[in-house]
Amino acid sequence: MIKKYLLVSLRNLFRNPLPSLVNIAGLAIGMTAFILIMMYTRYEAHYDDFYENGKRIYRIQQDRYKSGEIVTQWAAGCTTIGRTLYENLPEVEDFTRFQIWNGICSYDEKTFRE
Repeated sequence: MIKKYLLVSLRNLFRNPLPSLVNIAGLAIGMTAFILIMMYTRYEAHYDDFYENGKRIYRIQQDRYKSGEIVTQWAAGCTTIGRTLYENLPEVEDFTRFQIWNGICSYDEKTFRE
């Protein structure tokens, strides 16, 4: 039975090469897109799994509104928000802050841009 299915599909492939090529290319592109999307979502959902208490890590997000609609969203805020939450909320055990910094570092006579 499988032999007949393969024979029919090969005949169809050689009789109609262009539509078959389009179908095979579409299937390959669709499967590739699906795999890439699944890899991306898995990474985004599990990027802090290396930490044993990863479910207890939170990120503060800043939203900017204009006329009642969100204009901008990003994971940044004023520099004192972590310290303020840490001092005023007993649920906050610790905090950290990330900052992009471009500067010149030097050690002995070596100088480089970091």
